[in-house]
Amino acid sequence: MPLIGLDEMMQDKLRILIYGPPGAGKTTLVASALSVPEMCPVLICDCDYGLLSIRDKLLLPAMRDGRAKVLTMHDYKDIGQMHTACVHEKTPFKTVILDSLTEYYVMEMRLRLALANRSGEPPKGLDYGETHQRVLDFLRDIQQANRVHFLATCWERKVQDAMNGSLYTLPDLPGQVATKGPGYFHVVGYLLADVRKKGDAIVASHVLQTQPYGRRYTKDRTSNPLIALNEPSIALYYDIMYKGLSIAPRGDDDIEREEIDPSILNVFPVVSEVVSSKGTGSMTAAEESSTPGLETTPTETELPEQAE
Repeated sequence: MPLIGLDEMMQDKLRILIYGPPGAGKTTLVASALSVPEMCPVLICDCDYGLLSIRDKLLLPAMRDGRAKVLTMHDYKDIGQMHTACVHEKTPFKTVILDSLTEYYVMEMRLRLALANRSGEPPKGLDYGETHQRVLDFLRDIQQANRVHFLATCWERKVQDAMNGSLYTLPDLPGQVATKGPGYFHVVGYLLADVRKKGDAIVASHVLQTQPYGRRYTKDRTSNPLIALNEPSIALYYDIMYKGLSIAPRGDDDIEREEIDPSILNVFPVVSEVVSSKGTGSMTAAEESSTPGLETTPTETELPEQAE
């Protein structure tokens, strides 16, 4: 077994998954990588058709000066291009953004049904098993190749524990993809936007939760010790990973950006379907109910293991 040296350890690429409710700013956050010269050029793989929020201020200027290209995802040819950009040793990109991982899973499922001449039919157990494996293999390939920084967004969903009634929030992915997929990322963060009135002004702020709190599935393998980051950016994580940036715990007056109002983290916006969980790990109606864009009847789903 080859030993890994210091240089190899320092070359580990950023892999960040950002999930949360619609309008929280997920696409804007991952697109902030366009402002980090060391992470450019960037390929943005658009499954959500939701780049309008970043078009004028971030995307168009970056495309004009060669810092970004956009791949609109439609079919397996596009999926192949994305995979090549992520893992090929001569990839021209330093960063690949997938917006979103939720829609990418749906695309994989719909293409599988189309190739089997079953478009419009409900997926079967085998369809889920093979689609799960394709998505997990894709994430594993990115991790093992370690060619590019990989940033992805994801929708959120709520899961109710049938034993105690507790609600959990996790990335909106079905079955084993929801429980195993986040393992391929260094950071799984829950993003929310907080809008409050301060005097006569309406002030909006963004908070990225990166440590377990409030029954949300989050984790952070970097040296960031904070439960949440106020006004987060990809540049901040790049500096933590590669420039030795040390962030003081909340309450340090020298870092005002990290002083989070704890009540913000108690915001629990229910924007997704609530399903019950019995922890069975079954792969039929449970996963159909958790697959966005597929018309199924919710029954039960699988709770993720707690983040590391």
